Amino acid sequence: MRIIVPCRKASQTIEKCLSALRKAVGWETEIVLVDDGENAILAELAKPFNVNIRKTDGSAGAGRARNIGAEGFTGDILIFIDADVIVDNNAIHYLVQPIREGVADATMGRYSQNVYGKRFSEAYKQKYLAYTYSKSASLQKDQFWTALGAVRFDLFRSLNGFSETFAGAGPEDIDLGIRLTKNGYKVYAVPEATAQHLAHLNYKELILNDLRKGSEDVYIHWKNRVRLTNNRHAGSTSIAAVLVCGLIGLFLLMRELKWLIVSVTTWFILRIKLINFLTDRFRSNVVQITVTTLILDFTRGIAVFLGSSLYHLEILTNGSVKPFQKK
Repeated sequence: MRIIVPCRKASQTIEKCLSALRKAVGWETEIVLVDDGENAILAELAKPFNVNIRKTDGSAGAGRARNIGAEGFTGDILIFIDADVIVDNNAIHYLVQPIREGVADATMGRYSQNVYGKRFSEAYKQKYLAYTYSKSASLQKDQFWTALGAVRFDLFRSLNGFSETFAGAGPEDIDLGIRLTKNGYKVYAVPEATAQHLAHLNYKELILNDLRKGSEDVYIHWKNRVRLTNNRHAGSTSIAAVLVCGLIGLFLLMRELKWLIVSVTTWFILRIKLINFLTDRFRSNVVQITVTTLILDFTRGIAVFLGSSLYHLEILTNGSVKPFQKK
């Protein structure tokens, strides 16, 4: 078993990441850090944790960094952890268990509900993902998640690892999940495998992150001709809520007060379960949570439009425009 942690601008979080990993797996498990740039003191910070450090040529992207981390491995399971993720003590055990038992070929964990000390925007993001990924262990289609994920190495190698064409940390994990599904392999969600997320997000960054990630996900689903509804973020309730948000915007522009009230009420009913979950966990102002959820649903609607448009622009230009890919 090898744990691979791609590192870019990771100096603020890597010590906590590695400390948690060593508590979870002990000192015998191999951990490989891959320096992808802007990590001035990475070796110094990582020295106490007995890790191997490899390097890209700088800004090579997360896909390339993870593939470099996998080079030379001869074991059975690869585990991918982001440098700003703090695994809980039993997370790795739960994550690899279905693979070792032959139930799954790849697995994905989730973020925990522990958001102590976080700003509202950071806590909202982690709690939303905890809610979205908190379903019981189940088979997933066209999905993989590299914040906390594991895969059989023989399958990873047979599929040539992650795509290296995407810039930065793009949709390379979803792309791998799609290829796993297309080749008949089983990817399982393991909600018992939990971790905290240390990403620093202000309110603007929260919205822009959802816009970027959503656009990438829609684009990659179009490109591979697979159903967007296989995405864990695209459940029937979430899709309905995003569609109703479009109606809210339309009726607002038309100044149709009656239908505006109807559409807002419908949206609130669709999102009441999520809002109740977040309000209870945050112990925050329900208005702030409701408004944030509404804004993010609008953002997701825009992301669907952008991702779809960029895919069709690539088709119309015969591939001369390649969204989200390295120049």
